[in-house]
Amino acid sequence: MTTTRINTTTVDIRLVYTSHAFAIYLGRISRILKRGYGFEVYTERDNWGHAYSDDGFGAAFKEKATQFGTWKITLDAFGECMPYEDNRVYLTSDVTDKWGQPVLKMDVHYRENETLMRKDAREQAILMLEKAGFSNIDGFDSQAHPGLSIHEMGTARMGTSSKNSVFNKFNQHHLVKNVFCKDGASMTSSPCQNPSLTYMALSARAADYAVRALKRGDIPR
Repeated sequence: MTTTRINTTTVDIRLVYTSHAFAIYLGRISRILKRGYGFEVYTERDNWGHAYSDDGFGAAFKEKATQFGTWKITLDAFGECMPYEDNRVYLTSDVTDKWGQPVLKMDVHYRENETLMRKDAREQAILMLEKAGFSNIDGFDSQAHPGLSIHEMGTARMGTSSKNSVFNKFNQHHLVKNVFCKDGASMTSSPCQNPSLTYMALSARAADYAVRALKRGDIPR
């Protein structure tokens, strides 16, 4: 997943006594790219907690404590990384742990589509803010690398057989029938949205299948 943040400062709004006016999610955006990206949108005000360190008391202090800075809005872009076959995690005997067991080696990097997605997300965020009438727009690319802003998944993917996957479509191990994986490891790819609800749905589906398989005697006890 890639990340691009856009900051913008708007006019000061002194009559709203809150640090967060709203938080929204702009759903899947895909123009000329494979897959897509979305924006998480955050708002805040400068100098929100200044009263914690200021001295004073009485009416003058209370008045000063409610004088906050300008509003800021941030568009935080999260994009979907393509499920490249050679982006993988595997065991390597080149390095072993303290028990002599091989450790995991991660071989993951972004490609052209992810690079173009970062560029497009930045450009579209700036354009939306300009069209909305914001000022002082400062767009930038955080140059996120794999592992910086992600949901870990796909290390034991589901599939049609043990030749191309670890688990079947019900999150059941192909060879060890009483083993089920009900977290993100079984996912073959991930969209730009948070995947937690998908985990829950897959878990419920796997549990239902396991109960029925136990009743049929298809799973050893």
